[in-house]
Amino acid sequence: MVDFKAAAELFPSRRRNASSGYKRFNSTAKAVQFAVEKLPSELLLGAYLQVGDDRFDGAAIRNLYQSEAYPLTRSSPMGEDLMSKSTSRLSATRRNAEVMLDRSTRRVDTFKLEQEREHEALSLKTARLRELRLAKEAAEKEAAALAPPRKSAAKTKRSKQT
Repeated sequence: MVDFKAAAELFPSRRRNASSGYKRFNSTAKAVQFAVEKLPSELLLGAYLQVGDDRFDGAAIRNLYQSEAYPLTRSSPMGEDLMSKSTSRLSATRRNAEVMLDRSTRRVDTFKLEQEREHEALSLKTARLRELRLAKEAAEKEAAALAPPRKSAAKTKRSKQT
């Protein structure tokens, strides 16, 4: 059980854009109230509360706020509005992340498909060029076999000299 009258220290999340820094409170109840009611839910996720030797993360701070032992009056009944806001923000953030992931996956799939098509086209082109080269070489061999043998230049010079 937490002593809500004990002094407490609230450490914000480690995010760079954390607008509120370290705060010390005379009572744990005031620290919990500040954390849940005043801090944006994004900052509460990474924040922690130090009460003596006990340390509470964002979810534990919310649980303290919602507990029956919490001595102060809440701004909303049992923090329901605050929880629904943070849940809807997280849901929207998750949906946005999933949309971005889906787009990225589609782009990667499209790129891979283009690469495969280009590879197939290059393979077909290479095979066609190979066929043409082999056909040309075969035609040259056939033409060389049908043509009469040529006299060498050395024999022609000797015959002229005699």
